[in-house]
Amino acid sequence: MSGTSSSGVPSGVVQNSALSFVAHAQPTSSDGPAVTAVDAGSSEETNNQTDRLMPAGLKTLYDACFKVYPDQPNPLQVTTRLKYWLGGQDPLDYISMYWNPGKPDENIPSHWHYVSFGLSDLHGDGRVHPEPDPIERCSGYGLELTFRLASEAREPPLWPAALLQQLARYIFTTGNKFCAGDHVSWHAALDGSESRVRHLLVADDPQLASADTPHGTVTFLQVSV
Repeated sequence: MSGTSSSGVPSGVVQNSALSFVAHAQPTSSDGPAVTAVDAGSSEETNNQTDRLMPAGLKTLYDACFKVYPDQPNPLQVTTRLKYWLGGQDPLDYISMYWNPGKPDENIPSHWHYVSFGLSDLHGDGRVHPEPDPIERCSGYGLELTFRLASEAREPPLWPAALLQQLARYIFTTGNKFCAGDHVSWHAALDGSESRVRHLLVADDPQLASADTPHGTVTFLQVSV
């Protein structure tokens, strides 16, 4: 972790994070978890309206995800009830959750792929981010976090979203950013259970490449156990 020690990482997972579902994904395959389909006509109209209203930084990241998940233009998503710039406690505006069928031939199981939106500057007005570095030319903190959870659940568990919010809160509070290769000692079970898995590794997300947004570059960093 850049400029940090393991003792500087907040311990525990947020148990009562103010998160709520705001959308449903399109179905991906008959083998995956069941999700609610949206009428094609109304979905197209909604998507066109969303494109017109969506901040440019956010749209670039959505487009990057769409390249990986073209069959899920409207993924399951959680959002904070009170935005960070309005006094809320959770700095990530959104966390999308994509169903990934995995690659059985490569021993990669089916899983949910969580992607954060908010560590980078989505709106371009610096409302909650530091002044951009003219040398790094990154958007906001220059990164978004991802997480993969092997699961056959019909809906994705929310604890990984709470985990990403906690990690993002650490970055916003300290100004210290994660880099590929970092190790995070969490000092508590990641999902709030009695699990002994209490450490995270940071790496480049293997599917989401760095994105050039109108406000700077963004790297997708995957946290995993």
